[in-house]
Amino acid sequence: MKWFYGYVKNGFTEDIVELFQKMFIRSIKIDYVTLRSTILACAQVDSLEFAKWRDEYIGKSEYKIDTFVNTTHVDMYAKCGSLDLARNIFYRTPKKDVFVRSARIVVYGLHSGG
Repeated sequence: MKWFYGYVKNGFTEDIVELFQKMFIRSIKIDYVTLRSTILACAQVDSLEFAKWRDEYIGKSEYKIDTFVNTTHVDMYAKCGSLDLARNIFYRTPKKDVFVRSARIVVYGLHSGG
């Protein structure tokens, strides 16, 4: 669903949030491109509720251990104001590369925790 990306880039983030939630409720499989587009939507709407929806979906999917997805989740939770949830995602990430570690540093910088 590459058109998700187009919607996000053109400012229709609330529509993407709503559509993703409907897809989640109906157990529709989300592809990697769509998942990445929802990351951009989350960053633009700063919705902790939506971030939790995505995290619930990812926790049940093959993307649970994906370093890129987890790195963006750490960043997303930081932008939504949840240091604890960002930390939890960091710890569940099996491969802690420079990007996920940098995202964690940003979390603490945003929340004056380090």
